Amino acid sequence: SSNNPFSIRVEVDVRVGALGELAHREPVSRTPHIGNLYPADLALLSLGVPTRLVDKNCSRIDGVYAPEARIVGAREIQLSDQAHTLSPYLITRDGRPLAYDHFHAVARAFSRVLVSTYSTVYLKHIDVVEETLAILAKSAADVFNRLVTSDGRVARLVSSDADGSAYRDPLGKIVRVRRDSLVRRCIDYFERSAACAVEGVPMQTGGHLLISAQADLLLQGVLDALETGGDRNRTIYQCSGIAMARYATNPRLGYSDSISRLYVEVRRRGSRVLAMLPDITLLLIPTSMLRLVFLDADRYSRHRQILDCDERRLILKRKKAEEIKDARTDRERRIVIDRYQVLFGQVNERQQSLIAEQAAGKFSPFYALGDSSRFTQYDLVGSDAKIEVPADVLDLPIKHLAPRMKKLLAAYPQLRSEIFV
Repeated sequence: SSNNPFSIRVEVDVRVGALGELAHREPVSRTPHIGNLYPADLALLSLGVPTRLVDKNCSRIDGVYAPEARIVGAREIQLSDQAHTLSPYLITRDGRPLAYDHFHAVARAFSRVLVSTYSTVYLKHIDVVEETLAILAKSAADVFNRLVTSDGRVARLVSSDADGSAYRDPLGKIVRVRRDSLVRRCIDYFERSAACAVEGVPMQTGGHLLISAQADLLLQGVLDALETGGDRNRTIYQCSGIAMARYATNPRLGYSDSISRLYVEVRRRGSRVLAMLPDITLLLIPTSMLRLVFLDADRYSRHRQILDCDERRLILKRKKAEEIKDARTDRERRIVIDRYQVLFGQVNERQQSLIAEQAAGKFSPFYALGDSSRFTQYDLVGSDAKIEVPADVLDLPIKHLAPRMKKLLAAYPQLRSEIFV
C-alpha cells in the first residue's frame, strides 16, 4: 500500500544517460550476480553506477551469470565441475576461488567505480547490520532461510520456533540451529565470502546462514538511507532485472508489505540510529534491456546505419505522400506507388542484412539470457576495448529500450523472439 514505510515501485521514465548523473547525487546501485556480467551491467558501470555483486548464487542453477564458467571472446569455458554450489565455494581445477576472479575482473575493468559484493557492503556497516539482524532473529527468524553445508550447498528452512530453526539439506537430513546463533552464523558468511572475493581465501567451512531477498532489500535500504542522511523520506534507486521488478511489485506476493512489516519492527526495537530512520521508497529501474551497447567501432557504425535506414524510410514515406497528392490521374498515382514500393524494398533489404550481420557477429546484441554470444568483464580486462553506449540510446527513457529492440527484431524476423521473455 502507498502508506508503507518501505514502499517499492518501478521507475521507467528515467533516461539511460541520466543514471550516471543520478548516481552522483542519490543512492543508486546495480545488483548483478557474481559471475559473467552482461553488456547492460557493464554499460551501467561505464556510466558510473556503483555495482554490488550478489555473492550467494549457485553454479548450474544461475544459468544467467554462470558463476562456474568464464565467458570471454563469446566462448564459455567451464572452470569448475561443482554443481549447485554457492559461488564463493567454487574453485578452479587448480584450487583458485572463482569468485575472486569474477570480482577482480570487474573491479580492474572499472577502477573508478565502486564495485563491491553484498558481503563487503554489510561488513562496512557491521554495527547497524548486526543490530538489524538481531531484531529480525527475535521477530522474524524465517528470514534466515538457508543454511550452507560444508561443501557450499544449500539446506532450506523447514520450520522455526522460539528455540531455533530447522533446515533440510540436499540429502534430506535435518540440521537444527539455535536461535541465539542465527546472527553470528549469518555474519560468518559475510566475513568468509568477502575474504574469498577480495583476497582469494577459499571457503572451506559450512554452517553459515543466508538471509532472504526481502531481508537483503531491507538491509540495503537501511544502509543507503543512513549513508545519505536527510529528511523523513528517502528515495533510493536500484537498477534491476525485469523479473525482479515484476515480483517485487506484484501485490499478490506482498513483497513491499512484508519488508514494511520488518522495517516497522527494526525502527520500533532499534537503537536511536535505527529508530530515526526515514520512510523509504525503493525505485527499481529495469535495465536488462540495455542491449545496444558496443565494444567495437564496426558494430557501432552498423548500429548507426540500421538507424539511418529508419530515417530513410520516414523521408520516403513523406515524399511518397507528397507525390501521390500531386498526381493528376490514377495511372500517375499507380506509377508513384510502384516506384516507392521498390525503394522501400531496397531500404528494408539493406536494414535486414545489417541486422543479420549484427546478429551473426561475435558479440550480438540479440543474445538470449544465458547465451555466451555477448561480451563480459573478461573482454575488457587487459584490452583497449571501450564500451560505447550510442547517444540515441543514452537519450532513451528506460521504458523505450524493449520497444526499440523489438522494432529491430521485427526488421529481421528470423531472429529468436524468445529473448524478450
